[in-house]
Amino acid sequence: MKTRYHFDNIEEPVMIPFTPLPVSSKLPYQLCTIGYVHFAQDFYTQREGQQNYQIIHTDAGSGLLTYKGKRYTLEKNHVILIDCNEQHHYCTGPAGEWKYRFLHINGGGCPAFYDTINQSGLTPVLLAHSSEFNYCFQKILAYVEEGDLRSDLVIPVHIMRILTELALNRNNQHTRKSEYHRQVIDDAVRFMENQIGRADFSVTEIARHAGFNENYFSRLFKRMTGTSAQEYLIRLRIDRSKHLLKKSAKPVSEVAFEVGFENVNVYIRDFKKLTGVTPLKYRLYAEGV
Repeated sequence: MKTRYHFDNIEEPVMIPFTPLPVSSKLPYQLCTIGYVHFAQDFYTQREGQQNYQIIHTDAGSGLLTYKGKRYTLEKNHVILIDCNEQHHYCTGPAGEWKYRFLHINGGGCPAFYDTINQSGLTPVLLAHSSEFNYCFQKILAYVEEGDLRSDLVIPVHIMRILTELALNRNNQHTRKSEYHRQVIDDAVRFMENQIGRADFSVTEIARHAGFNENYFSRLFKRMTGTSAQEYLIRLRIDRSKHLLKKSAKPVSEVAFEVGFENVNVYIRDFKKLTGVTPLKYRLYAEGV
């Protein structure tokens, strides 16, 4: 691990390390360090090879981050999730001061959230309302400072809530255009739900309904939801078929046709890919649930 830094304090930094007990060491999220800092113009940190992830929430001023060859300005209410194994450098930004809170975290669940939040490259997330982040951060900080015996089992829950909040808001730019795009995708999903019983229903028709060409709509859908329109449509069909499998005695082939699959073998293949079992086994296991 390589780290260089220079502190230029406005307030004394608070950085509290935390070592999980064995009871929580295999949970998907663990806390390594939590803290808050307020630096003047000459602060910087340069790091690589650290085996954890870092969440940074800018509370005031601004910061500059160089990560994977790109530079990002981190302004008030921007939150980022970075992989500290990658070479990166951050410092006080043009505001001349930078006040931020941070968590270093680890665990098997972190890579999936990192990929979800940063699926199009590193994404500073704008939280217009930081109440969820503030609540979870304060809870984690209190558990660490008080040495609460429940901390090893409760802290991972709050870490997951913070990561979920970032994932939900990763496309939140608070512009008229982004709000319009969100409405377009919401309307497209409702259109899918109403049409999934049609075997001839396609992404082309969904895009036409939304008022875009298919290529642009597909890119927009992927950016806003994290998955392709075709994958989302298949999942809707599979979810609808689960309901039919549990609530009716219809043959698997009839269920497949009712949710828009022309070929029962394709339905069985897609069902098993998403659930890990065949439709028939799902019906047997789900009976009475």
